[in-house]
Amino acid sequence: MFLSSLIVGACASANRSVVSRAPSAAATPSLPVDDSRKDLDLIATVEETKKAADDARNLKNYGPAAETYRTLLEDWDGFSAFAAKLTFSRGDVEAGLRICHVSLCALQARQELGAEHYTKALALYQAALKDYPGDEALRAGYAGAVDEIKAGGDRALAAKNFSLAGKIEKLLLKNLAAFKGLKTTAVLNGEGLLEAIKVCSTNLTSRGLAEYRKGNLAKAIEVWQSLLAFEPENTEIKKAVETAKAQLGKLRSAAPGGPGSVGKRK
Repeated sequence: MFLSSLIVGACASANRSVVSRAPSAAATPSLPVDDSRKDLDLIATVEETKKAADDARNLKNYGPAAETYRTLLEDWDGFSAFAAKLTFSRGDVEAGLRICHVSLCALQARQELGAEHYTKALALYQAALKDYPGDEALRAGYAGAVDEIKAGGDRALAAKNFSLAGKIEKLLLKNLAAFKGLKTTAVLNGEGLLEAIKVCSTNLTSRGLAEYRKGNLAKAIEVWQSLLAFEPENTEIKKAVETAKAQLGKLRSAAPGGPGSVGKRK
């Protein structure tokens, strides 16, 4: 461990210092090792380590800070002999680690939300809440993420981006039970989410059928597969995709102009 190595180093340094100051054995009887000096060196090392973690956290370098706090906690039992002499307690270290974890969760979730990786954003908050279920800042951030995701679904639906809207509404429905107790501004209920999913499914089914009837088999398959991305249990659409793929394959095999000349009619 990083801290352990520091402590070992401090011990070695302290011992060398004691030896260098000690008279030769020939001149005087052997003296006991200065244990109080060793303790002071160890305490100083631990205090410096805690300060380094605090400084990193204050600079929002949450990853390195969390690693240092974690090291302190893992080595805490080794401090039992002088823990009472430290200017901080184990609870202070745990609190620092908690702040880092919550802050890292918020930063990483923000990145995932910005990239529209909504599943990952929710997973980050859910994992953090398992460790800190009563953390109000964490719950507020989670609620805000849910509101943002729902707003994205509403915008997609209004823009008739039924593929994206369907994915978002299905994700919210899947995680609905996990949102219980959150103070969201969005109104979330199973009936409303199911209705939105149905709208997306119906429109994508019709779009795919329209492309199919025009002979645009590749486009029809693409549209229907976007539906299956959020409604994989739709056996009717699965069968439609299989049929269109089979037809497209036959047409491409028979086309004199080669595989790329079929399935993309205007």
